[in-house]
Amino acid sequence: MKRPYVFGTLFLFCWAVELTLGNLPKAPELGNGNLSCIDVIWDTICQVSCKEGFVPEKPHAKSYKYSKSTGTWTTLPEGGEFPWAPCVKRKSN
Repeated sequence: MKRPYVFGTLFLFCWAVELTLGNLPKAPELGNGNLSCIDVIWDTICQVSCKEGFVPEKPHAKSYKYSKSTGTWTTLPEGGEFPWAPCVKRKSN
């Protein structure tokens, strides 16, 4: 009887975690916002959102990357502003 060939499988494990700013060195104060992050092998990728009734003072980057190896933050895509802008009260019309 012929044995079937079994292909190797590569598993990449990522997990989503809600981090407090205290867990990420050099993370600026967010104020009225939330930081949602995904921890990957060498980096932590975060997205910033404002709480209900608040908006970013300036547009936020799509994502922010914290490099565990260098201890620095960058924006994704690169070239955006860091630190992220604070969330301010939405102006009523």
